[in-house]
Amino acid sequence: VLGYLEQYVNPTLWLALNNEEQKVADELKSTLKTYVSERVSKFLLGQEPLSNWDSFQNDLKSMGVDKLVSVYESAYSRVVK
Repeated sequence: VLGYLEQYVNPTLWLALNNEEQKVADELKSTLKTYVSERVSKFLLGQEPLSNWDSFQNDLKSMGVDKLVSVYESAYSRVVK
């Protein structure tokens, strides 16, 4: 059910980004997705202690996750005006 609904509830799938936003999103999403997938898997499998969670979050920030969030917030704000 969630897979079916995701196209409606996940704004990253339907928000229209302008050209500049799309460029930023394309640059950041691939790197962040790979990094998150690898690290979260390690946390879940017990290969990395949860005490490293803050370090993981700091790494995401240094990789530009806040900029990616800002891109989607900007696009969303245009939709809800």
